[in-house]
Amino acid sequence: MGVSGHESEKGQKAFCLRQFYKGRKMTLIGAMSMRGVVAKKAIQGSMKGKDFKEFIEKELVEKLNPGDVVVMDNLNIHKMKGIEELIASAGARVEYLPPYSPDFNPIEMLWSTIKSIIRLFPTRAMEALEQLIELAVMLIGTTAFKNWFTKCCYCTS
Repeated sequence: MGVSGHESEKGQKAFCLRQFYKGRKMTLIGAMSMRGVVAKKAIQGSMKGKDFKEFIEKELVEKLNPGDVVVMDNLNIHKMKGIEELIASAGARVEYLPPYSPDFNPIEMLWSTIKSIIRLFPTRAMEALEQLIELAVMLIGTTAFKNWFTKCCYCTS
């Protein structure tokens, strides 16, 4: 066996011809609860602090209820000045996950599922990707969200 599981003759380098996509990057920001996706936003390119703050301000805060807890990882953007205050203005609070703990972050499972659905389709046009994301979210049953929270050790009863 050669590199990456591709066969080659003894003494020869293994290689693989595979299609790759070189184009625009899309970043998806989102929030979820045990009942489903609470808010989401697609951004062309990499996410900047202003994009995240705008998402919190215009998409998430209006959907939060007093007593809600917003769990975030330790990405620098998540700890940007003003983010906790925006969330607190809705009566919710922020809890940060320990460093390097994606196993406690149920949204990682959502992103993985959405990506696996999107990979089934050849398009990479921004508008088509946004529609595929909508479709993927609709296809994911509410049971999956509760199961993801349970798997991440959150009390779901």
